[in-house]
Amino acid sequence: MARISPSDCVLLHANGFPGTLLHRNATTAMSFTSRGCCIDATLSCPERSLLPTILFVECSGVDFVNEPPRIIRAAEDTVLFRVLVGPRPDVSRCKYEYYIYRVGDEPTLQLLPPPPDTFIAEDAGLLLHGDNDFMVASLVSTDKFDLHELHRFDSRTGAWSQVVVRLVVPQVSFPFRITRNSSRLGYHLTSAVITIGGEGGRMGWVDLWRGILICDVLDSEPELRGVPLPLPMDLLTCNNGLGEEIGGYANPIRGIAVVDQCLRFVHLEATVSRTTTDSSGDSDEETTATFPDPVMSDWVIHTWSNSKMTASWEDWVVDCKATASHTTIPSKVKSKMLNSGLLSPEDQGANPVRALGNLWVSTQLLALMMVSLTCWPDSNSRTPRHSSSLLTPGRMLC
Repeated sequence: MARISPSDCVLLHANGFPGTLLHRNATTAMSFTSRGCCIDATLSCPERSLLPTILFVECSGVDFVNEPPRIIRAAEDTVLFRVLVGPRPDVSRCKYEYYIYRVGDEPTLQLLPPPPDTFIAEDAGLLLHGDNDFMVASLVSTDKFDLHELHRFDSRTGAWSQVVVRLVVPQVSFPFRITRNSSRLGYHLTSAVITIGGEGGRMGWVDLWRGILICDVLDSEPELRGVPLPLPMDLLTCNNGLGEEIGGYANPIRGIAVVDQCLRFVHLEATVSRTTTDSSGDSDEETTATFPDPVMSDWVIHTWSNSKMTASWEDWVVDCKATASHTTIPSKVKSKMLNSGLLSPEDQGANPVRALGNLWVSTQLLALMMVSLTCWPDSNSRTPRHSSSLLTPGRMLC
């Protein structure tokens, strides 16, 4: 089988099977757990390129119903995933086992040694280097702002190592005053990990609200330096200058990717209005309660690129601004969106018109020039519908 690359498939998630139900194919690889049980990994639809693909994992004695296998990171033909072995404890930390699954010409599945106790899987990145080597690296914060712990598994040594890394180039100060509502920008909270590559094996731990901590993980004495991200000015300047309250992770409205060692960044700006909803129903009460109901009026996608990756805000170059209400949808695409219920035509009688700008969108995935959005017909919908499209100003292509 030919070597698989990111252009061959769209890896969605992992599913697990406890028995012998796995449909084996040319991508199937086998290994053993720490308890000596056989474990298999397989990709679905390996012969059909550019289709959604699932990583199937089969292992006897593992509870995949309550804890399915989880893909931590993927790079080219290599996937890092974890499996919970044994029952989930009530108090102590879960015992996960981590595996490297490589497709290539001869698929392989490798159980990694247990990582350090402070290892955080969500903050782990995967770097491919050399002829056939790889490194798993995770950055862990400490109680000191300028010091972090870097956990590394190097396939050349087959072992984990820990080293303290210093932030030698801190992120530059913000170009305006940060209000109380936007105080979240004052500290780093990793929400994504990117692999940039190069001789030093450059990786980045990204706080999508704030900036990137960049590190050459192959160096014998690695260091950190900060790179700022474009600020969410629509959120920082609204509400009469007080700004919207910012907290947690920015993944639903911000995303980042690396294309040919150049950073590509995307920000989703939403315009939400509120209508009044009567909650009385058929009640005979004289007084009824009303609540504001959020309505998506329009949304705009902003994209930037950065090939220099220094501490300067000026490194970011504006690439594109695509406004939903100014976007022309080709007839074939529009027909599909109408049939799926994403859009509502103008002749629906009592039902309101739902245009592209009225869709609740989030979780954009930026790859090359493609922006993939998760869409909801309205704010109360529990069933998302997905739309992957190539966006250019004024036009949407598929």
